[in-house]
Amino acid sequence: MTMIISIYYFIFIKKRSIVIKIFIYLLLILALPISYILPQEESEGNGTPLYINGVLACGIERWYVKTCIDADTVNVNFNNIVPSSVAYQRSLPAPTLPKDNTTRLAVEDTAYSITCQLVEYKLESDQDYHVVIKTIGSSSETMVAEIADPTCAGISSTSRFQQMTALRTWFANRYNPTTSFKFTSDTVVLTGVGFFDFAHGQTGAAPNQREIHPILSMSLYSPGVTLTLTALIQGLYNGSTMVPDTITAELHSTSSPYALIESKKGVLNSAGVGTFAFKTAVNGTPYYVVIKHRSGIETWSSAGNTFFASALSYNLTSSQSQAYGSNLVQVGTKWCIYSGDVNHDGHIDLLDLIAIDNDNTNIATGYYATDLNGDGVVNLSDLIIADNNNTAIISRVAPPGALVSPIGSQMLKIEEKSIIIDK
Repeated sequence: MTMIISIYYFIFIKKRSIVIKIFIYLLLILALPISYILPQEESEGNGTPLYINGVLACGIERWYVKTCIDADTVNVNFNNIVPSSVAYQRSLPAPTLPKDNTTRLAVEDTAYSITCQLVEYKLESDQDYHVVIKTIGSSSETMVAEIADPTCAGISSTSRFQQMTALRTWFANRYNPTTSFKFTSDTVVLTGVGFFDFAHGQTGAAPNQREIHPILSMSLYSPGVTLTLTALIQGLYNGSTMVPDTITAELHSTSSPYALIESKKGVLNSAGVGTFAFKTAVNGTPYYVVIKHRSGIETWSSAGNTFFASALSYNLTSSQSQAYGSNLVQVGTKWCIYSGDVNHDGHIDLLDLIAIDNDNTNIATGYYATDLNGDGVVNLSDLIIADNNNTAIISRVAPPGALVSPIGSQMLKIEEKSIIIDK
């Protein structure tokens, strides 16, 4: 009887206990967090939560630098976009990174423009859009670029808030990022600040952990667009024809701080018409058109203008309202760019009059910025034009916050021995 009871206990009690234990162990394994079984993406580690002005920041590691809200951001020249490539960024030596969130390295004070191919993207826990880019035609030459959320703490008070908001909206509307990676092969032109990150398992990371962080603008790549511009220079225009001359046509972002996208030199003919071929600008994106002339006041288009089918025509002469702030002068039936800002400081004033008078005294002949009417001689006629505009207190008018960029010293000196002849 005792043996029967022992056998019963082993089979139905002890045996069942072992089965139950095995079942419980299986449940525990299945209940383990997936993050312990699968590799994590984009984890920054368990850092101390970061607060900015009492508001919880979206991220932790080097967050001030990542979002350009650190004090050293003043060293970044956002108006000097340096052409670059994924290959170049990957080739930079990896520095020793500071442990704090606010120190910007010297190798992180440049804004770049890169033409590249998008690979994949997703929304991260720090609210960045994590974007993997690569060299066009390469299967492995990748790096990370990040689109920050402009609503995160600290960003809204910067001059880049509008630009970053416009980028974020454009990217969201076109690609609809989610918390899972999506794939694309679009070729784009992006601008952004070079940055070095800590390695934490980022998808698409460069070997040196170099990133573009934050991205400031992005647009679809176009093989080229053409601007047909009609503009007349006051001093060179006699009411019917203009002395042909060289100008610089620039395309600027329509978001503060209105970064320069691309500039081209070309000649306006006797009717004031010139064509300018741009390689960086793309269809569907609005740009301010900015005109610079050796003796003219810098003049901006009244609003953003968009290329369609790789072409844009803009006529400054048809109406005073074609210029930002209506900053044009009427000569006959046409509207012209003011002449007289020969030192290109954005004002037609006593300094310009002195420069013109000095060349007048020296009987300067040739291609000079002080020769406002383009007759090859600096004399009283040029002084009169500048003095009238000085009296009218003529200055550059541009969107608030737009910086004055130099036209180039070569346009202040003699460029040629003779005036350009219209063909």
